[in-house]
Amino acid sequence: LPQLAGDLAAHIAMEEQLFYPAACEALHENAWLCACQARRAQAQQALHRALGASLDGEEFGRAIGELRGLVARHAVEEEDLLFPRLEKALDGGAMRALGLSMAALYDAKVDAGYVLD
Repeated sequence: LPQLAGDLAAHIAMEEQLFYPAACEALHENAWLCACQARRAQAQQALHRALGASLDGEEFGRAIGELRGLVARHAVEEEDLLFPRLEKALDGGAMRALGLSMAALYDAKVDAGYVLD
């Protein structure tokens, strides 16, 4: 669970700090950044509940189920809606540069570990 928390926190940070700002700029809209902030709050709340719950308790199962649903919805929204639009808006060089920056930030955040806010 701490590994999941660290990976999720790193993913959220990478999206908020790099990916969504770049996507919003390329697409000339802020809707994705606003949606990301709302999903982040929900995901962090579910993760905090899971981390504080007994592994064999009902609250843990509910929190993990909620988190799983949020992550699945997030993936579908990005893969089906955002990525195709972004691939048309950014050239290959810009995509590579963004990807490298995102990977570096993600790795740094994973190395730092998860810190409960």
